[in-house]
Amino acid sequence: DSNQIVNLPASFGQLDALRFIFMNGNELERIPDEICQFKNLEELQLENNKLSHVPKNIGQLSQLNILLLAGNYLNDLPSSISLLQSLTSLSLSDNNLMEVPKGIIQLVNLKQLRLNGNAIRQLPRSLGLLNQLQELQVQENQLTNLPVSIGLLSQLQSLNANFNQLSEIPT
Repeated sequence: DSNQIVNLPASFGQLDALRFIFMNGNELERIPDEICQFKNLEELQLENNKLSHVPKNIGQLSQLNILLLAGNYLNDLPSSISLLQSLTSLSLSDNNLMEVPKGIIQLVNLKQLRLNGNAIRQLPRSLGLLNQLQELQVQENQLTNLPVSIGLLSQLQSLNANFNQLSEIPT
């Protein structure tokens, strides 16, 4: 953590036995495509870098449980994110998201979803499909309402929707 690494060398792709990558607080501008071939990767932490996109083949990380991308410059995720069916924790806080990336709703094993500190105006109506969700952080966005389907999140233990433009809670 907290180095000044701008790029990962191509040879990094040869470390395909890696299970955990922690590269928070660097100057990374891109995630090498080779990382998406790490079949054993369980946790990928790339918070507080300078990432503006995620590789299209991120969905190949079938064992990935934790993906932390907070504090970057992301405005979307590739549709292949929906293939990360082992994912239980996803952090996209403090990016440039104006909407919830579509593939997230298909991550049915998510327990923790952090979307705070973006410019999201609306949560998808299908949010209730994430029936394993225990923590939802959507504070500091531009939400004017919460979807009625939020009531279907029977496992939800923590909802933070502070600092939005909400005027009511759905019944």
